[in-house]
Amino acid sequence: MRFLTICLALLATPLAAQDGVRDGDVRFSKDELTEILSGQVLEFYTNGLATYRADGGYDYRYGAESERIPGVFEVMEDSRVCTVFVNGFERCDYYVQAGERYVMIIENGDRYPVRAISAIE
Repeated sequence: MRFLTICLALLATPLAAQDGVRDGDVRFSKDELTEILSGQVLEFYTNGLATYRADGGYDYRYGAESERIPGVFEVMEDSRVCTVFVNGFERCDYYVQAGERYVMIIENGDRYPVRAISAIE
């Protein structure tokens, strides 16, 4: 029985690590995440800017002066935001609260803390 428990624990560990969510991270409900993102611009420490419009429109810029990459986004039930870009590229990212800050976690588990959130001008 102990062997089975250890095997199950080992199998579960890569799944948790794969999505990048850590112990202590707090996931959001669909309503909470929609309220956080809708009508906001999120600035990351990489200088990237993600704009989430209230109508579901989205764009990303690698910096304040760079070209906008447009798309649409949808908030899911499990603290994910899925985006489809006009060029056909699709992705789903997690947003969690880690301590005092929000963090975006991409598919490979890389974590990108949010530096600032501001209303769309």
